[in-house]
Amino acid sequence: MTYHKFTRPFPPKPTHRKFKDLEGLRFGTLVVLELAGRSAGKGQIYWLCRCDCGRESFLRGSYLLRAPKTVSCSRCGKQKIKTHGLTRTKVYRTWCHMKERCLNPNTYNYADYGGRGITMAEEWMSFEAFYRDMGEPPSSKHSIDRIDNDGNYEPSNCRWADISVQSNNRRNNVYIEWNGRRQTVDQWAREMGIRSHTLNTRLRKGWP
Repeated sequence: MTYHKFTRPFPPKPTHRKFKDLEGLRFGTLVVLELAGRSAGKGQIYWLCRCDCGRESFLRGSYLLRAPKTVSCSRCGKQKIKTHGLTRTKVYRTWCHMKERCLNPNTYNYADYGGRGITMAEEWMSFEAFYRDMGEPPSSKHSIDRIDNDGNYEPSNCRWADISVQSNNRRNNVYIEWNGRRQTVDQWAREMGIRSHTLNTRLRKGWP
């Protein structure tokens, strides 16, 4: 292959922790074939991609990861594409944010997701597949929640949950056992009819 567009081709892949290996992944109508090189100007990483139409092209990794709309080669991109019509909805934004925190090292919360190995199901790289499996959130107060916090974003491990359910499913929750039952501070507070802040304060003061 001739890297005529790049001044610093690197056959070996970078090893620094922020590098995201996209080889083999699908983005819209594109499949990433291999790492291509860095651009001459800003040194951005480019990948060689093949579109479903058969055309190959070089695209920035940041463009593939951001992908706010269906990604395609420039030839297919000029064609009129029938979309799902949900781009401005909560469920579509949820899908975009999920993809960002799993795949984009530049996202502020990437360390808590992709940075610790949390990925998303390969079929969910397509919004249509995600929407087919999850449907609409029950209300504006519901957001996507992983049942197992150490598990991936996939159909068997995801649900729509409100803030109360999600707050009891955090990795840093403190559990208290009393009268043979084990619950989070928030759950005990709701059962006792007091604020969780009040209960936490009493626990810090050594109340039994």
